[in-house]
Amino acid sequence: MTKVQVEAIAISIPIDQPTRISTRVLGARDYVIVRATNDGCPEIGLGYVYAGTNGGRVLAAFVRECLAPLLEELDQIDPVSAWEAMFQETLLLGRRGLAIRAISAIDIALWDLAAKAAALPLATMLGGSVKPIPAYASGGYYRPLEGDWESAITREIKGNLEQGFSDHKIKVGGLSIEEDSNRVKAAVNAMEGRGRLALDANN
Repeated sequence: MTKVQVEAIAISIPIDQPTRISTRVLGARDYVIVRATNDGCPEIGLGYVYAGTNGGRVLAAFVRECLAPLLEELDQIDPVSAWEAMFQETLLLGRRGLAIRAISAIDIALWDLAAKAAALPLATMLGGSVKPIPAYASGGYYRPLEGDWESAITREIKGNLEQGFSDHKIKVGGLSIEEDSNRVKAAVNAMEGRGRLALDANN
């Protein structure tokens, strides 16, 4: 891969109704989308990262100001050497939270670009195969406008099943132990003996 240019765009998606997890109220979800191009390929590599409930603009600025100039200085770049260079660059800036998310978004975009340039599915390029993998439906947020907790989680799990999911993840930790236990029981009952249930207490 030859010289690479990286652009970052911040997007904030508002939540349509009051929604809680165990540690905070969600007013919006922030994402950063990264576009990677190089002067020897007409393709565009796309990567994205979830920034959290705020901070998308800061993360995008981190990509533009701290990491993109570094990549543009390199004569030749591939995803592995780019990751190493970015990780080294963040030594004094911090390698957790925002910084590692910025690196991840660029990393995804560069691998996407490399796979497109090679005209291969990324899985094949990395030595794997293209085949179905299990997926779970993530949700189970605390949304008081959707009725009592048990009924809301029951409707959600049944909706997941109708969409073809057998595995699910729901939030816990935002109510009393007894109330959350009742939500978990309702979710298990709604699953009708199929699949798996994961619990997410948000750190």
